[in-house]
Amino acid sequence: MIRKHFTRRLTLASFLAFLSLVFASFSCQDHEVPEQPQQPELATIKTVSAVYGGATNIFSYTVQFENLGNVPIIEYGIVSYAGETDESHVPDVPAAPYVFPFYERQYAFAMPATLNAATIARAYDQKSNTPTRLFYRAYAIHSNNAVVYGEVKFIDFLKNQDAIIKPVIQTLDASKGDDSDFIAYSLKFDAIGNIPVTEYGIVIYQGKPNEQQTPEVPTNDPLEKKYPYAEAVNLDVKNIIKQYDGPTDGPIRLFYRAYATLNNGDVVYGEVKFLDFEIVVKPVINTLNADVSPDGPNNFNITFQIQFANLGNNPIYEYGIVSDYGQPGESKYPDFPIAGIEDRFIIDSSFDTSIPLNINLEIKTRDRSFAKSPTTYRHFYRAYVKFGNNQYVYGETKFIDFIAP
Repeated sequence: MIRKHFTRRLTLASFLAFLSLVFASFSCQDHEVPEQPQQPELATIKTVSAVYGGATNIFSYTVQFENLGNVPIIEYGIVSYAGETDESHVPDVPAAPYVFPFYERQYAFAMPATLNAATIARAYDQKSNTPTRLFYRAYAIHSNNAVVYGEVKFIDFLKNQDAIIKPVIQTLDASKGDDSDFIAYSLKFDAIGNIPVTEYGIVIYQGKPNEQQTPEVPTNDPLEKKYPYAEAVNLDVKNIIKQYDGPTDGPIRLFYRAYATLNNGDVVYGEVKFLDFEIVVKPVINTLNADVSPDGPNNFNITFQIQFANLGNNPIYEYGIVSDYGQPGESKYPDFPIAGIEDRFIIDSSFDTSIPLNINLEIKTRDRSFAKSPTTYRHFYRAYVKFGNNQYVYGETKFIDFIAP
């Protein structure tokens, strides 16, 4: 009984060992791994600049593959569009050559495609009689109908004439002095082209710091102005100085750029730049006639009078009369700094901006007593204003002749 049970156990163990050997033999055999499908890689094509033959009316187009990819190429070439010189267009395949207003052409190159540059020459047979901008780019069609393109380029020309090469103009930085309202503008032609320039210069827009403006010609806005240059067109730097005559209320942002008007009506521009500043509006003061009267037996009194015509836009610290002495027949212009026998008669003065001066357009007066002189002399006088950063403006110089008794 015991022996029989042992025999069964031995048989089962032998069977399991046999199965283990079978499975091990299968696991040691080589297994084939299925190949992964290759990912499609499309070609890369480059548009090379075309050349127009002018009188021959022939365009030479060139393309070049940078890589051919792994999807078969069934066609490649150039697709073009003839438009206006102020137009922007992206030609596509298939071209629409005969449907108005499209002027597209599709020129297939000879197969097969290689990494070598390929060129084709074709006569221009599209719109004519007006300046034309021909847009073109390389293309390649794959067997899976995928299309790749090169860069869009364009060339301006007039049929049966040389290609239109427009001038290239550069806006240089403008400058303005701190105490001046004159602005120096500069420009430079980087290329003159082959279209005659009928006018060139600087066009400006007088704006504010929170604005973005693009000045253009012709100037249709009261805040726009143009400053044409008189010099001949060449590659030298051109300079012009103009006085700012726009709004003066608060900060100013002056937008400006170079321009050149061509004889075909086109206008080319340089970069838009701007200049931030504030205009110093100086005060304007008038010297009025003084009034002379006796002041006792040995003195006389002069009543000086001044009057503001414009208060300007800068702080005023002082105003009054500055005077000098001379002889009849002389001419003098008393001013600051005081020198010799010059004198000043302050009417109102304060360098504390928290204390307002009595500044308005009314007549201001100042009495001054003088001792009678035993000699004849001429008393010169004129109004003055001290403002801003220690600047002075003056009124007209006048005089009184005193004749000795």
